[in-house]
Amino acid sequence: MDYSKTVVVAVVVPAIWLLLKKLKRSDIADMHGPDTSDTSWSFILGHLKLMAHSESGGVEKLFLDNYGSVVRFKAPFAENRLWVADPKALHQIFHATSYLYRKSASSREMNAIIADPGLLAADGATHRRQRKAMMPAFGLTASRELLPRFVEVVDKLEVMWKDLLEESPVELVEIDVAGWLGRAALDVIGNAAFDYDFGALEGTENPLTRSYLNLLSVAFGTKPLPKNILISDASQYLPRGLLTWIFERDKSPGSVRMRENRKYAREVAKELIDTKRQNIENGEMGNDVLSLLIEGSGDVDGVMNDVEIASQVRTIMLAGQETTAKMMSQMLWELAKNPEYQTKLRAELDDFVSVKGNADFTATDLESLSYLNAVIKETLRVHTSVPDIIREVSEDTMLPLSKPVIGRSGKTYNEIFVPKGSVIHASLAGYNTNPDVWGSDARVFRPDRWFEQGMKKADTPLGIYGGLMTFSAGERSCIGWRFALIEAQAFMARLVREFQFSVVEGKEIRIYRPGLLEPLVVGEEDKGVQLPLNVSAICRGAHFH
Repeated sequence: MDYSKTVVVAVVVPAIWLLLKKLKRSDIADMHGPDTSDTSWSFILGHLKLMAHSESGGVEKLFLDNYGSVVRFKAPFAENRLWVADPKALHQIFHATSYLYRKSASSREMNAIIADPGLLAADGATHRRQRKAMMPAFGLTASRELLPRFVEVVDKLEVMWKDLLEESPVELVEIDVAGWLGRAALDVIGNAAFDYDFGALEGTENPLTRSYLNLLSVAFGTKPLPKNILISDASQYLPRGLLTWIFERDKSPGSVRMRENRKYAREVAKELIDTKRQNIENGEMGNDVLSLLIEGSGDVDGVMNDVEIASQVRTIMLAGQETTAKMMSQMLWELAKNPEYQTKLRAELDDFVSVKGNADFTATDLESLSYLNAVIKETLRVHTSVPDIIREVSEDTMLPLSKPVIGRSGKTYNEIFVPKGSVIHASLAGYNTNPDVWGSDARVFRPDRWFEQGMKKADTPLGIYGGLMTFSAGERSCIGWRFALIEAQAFMARLVREFQFSVVEGKEIRIYRPGLLEPLVVGEEDKGVQLPLNVSAICRGAHFH
């Protein structure tokens, strides 16, 4: 079977399945949403191209402003799907009956092919077992103990940026913070999670390092081709064998890079597991994530074999690097655009150091810095790394709503009947910018909102950090959220205290949402992910323990 025939199969099989599916009753069709007369719609792709090619916040603004927090949109072949940013509905999906709303078949299949059978691809009992085995390595105590490893990397980054400034004939140097922080975050994952030196900041010619830098950006692309959107969505209807066949033969840059990454990552993962296991047997126990993972995997209820542990190595590297790096670069971008917030944050850091008498920040110190954490929360809210999570309903159910919705027929709904097999796009970004939850200025970056007495919050608690959905919620929430948070605290406290950031005049930044949020410079899209800022030094030193 050649590649063009696989595309035909990817069209015909889902079309037949969806025709049969349409015979089932559903309230989804009665919800308001974009119609088929819109130029963004096509029968083959539905509205998926609109969503894949949108700038950050674009889809959320369109849906919330025009249709509300529960929206019907079209998937390929006119399938009705539900986009949800309603707090009560999201609580049902992520908390009340989380395994009833399963990770979609397309997500499971593609994750299993791309990242091996790790936590991203697991579901049901397998997911519970793997997550239980991994939890000790990502708990609060374990994550706090990794702070010195985070600091080791930010030390290097600070020195490198100051070297650039010293070599410059002018006080301001234009620095691509997205690129630098991407390499730094990769070194953090290597150091803290596996005791492995990627050497990304130093530019080490390591094939594994090269394969990971901007991996997800290359894999998804800022504006995915229609055929890739279709095949990705159709993966839920196709057998894994066929999907694997397509992936192994696809010559697109993303698939080629993914295959290279898989080859090198599997080799390194095996070496790391063998070495760590030998060290543990010799009584040499490390505090890195992999050591804790191997030690804990012997528990009868949480046991994982070496194939699964190796898959978690790839999952951690894949999920824990680019998301945190882009979040930190977007935080610096917001502070550059809003210098009053940057000044306020730097003052908090300076005042803390003045009172303490040194700049030896501990994990507890970082948690106590209220404005630093408000800036982090606001960045996580406005720039939600993964905008949507796709879920598939495993049995007929009713989805409750926080406020009544009037359907296209005029019927009032307090809950929606969702039949088995329905696909729901749970919008983390939509919830995080929903005016019903966060107020009329929900789309505005304003850290001070976190100190206001009457700050509007959802009546139904959801997220695991700050009431935000950025790290998801419930049993499938981001297992590494504490790791990411402490990393961001350490990096931002250091960088904002040591450097001044400002926007580069004449360079317009736009952020797209194909898979993760991808910053690009208008007119320089061919250069890929970039987020240039002007950087100057604040002349003093700071050190962490």
